[in-house]
Amino acid sequence: TALYRIAQEAITNVQKHARAKQIAVQLILMPERVRLVIEDDGIGFDMKASKKDGHFGLIGLKERTKLLGGTVDIVSCVGSGTVIETTIRLDTNHE
Repeated sequence: TALYRIAQEAITNVQKHARAKQIAVQLILMPERVRLVIEDDGIGFDMKASKKDGHFGLIGLKERTKLLGGTVDIVSCVGSGTVIETTIRLDTNHE
């Protein structure tokens, strides 16, 4: 459910701000972790400015991931779209 909400938040941000024509969503399941990658071909944004302005959608996405003990990497550049990659370790101790 948490990964669904993270994807939902990221896609909502793309719809509101990116002016993208395409969004690609990948969910990659590995033995010890799961990776969610969302990429768009939109207008991108200035990463340094977003840290100062407090983009709430990105903050919520990062907080949800942190609660799961995961990491978020965001790569964006004005005019080049955005890639959001969330990685969460899976609990492999099912005893």
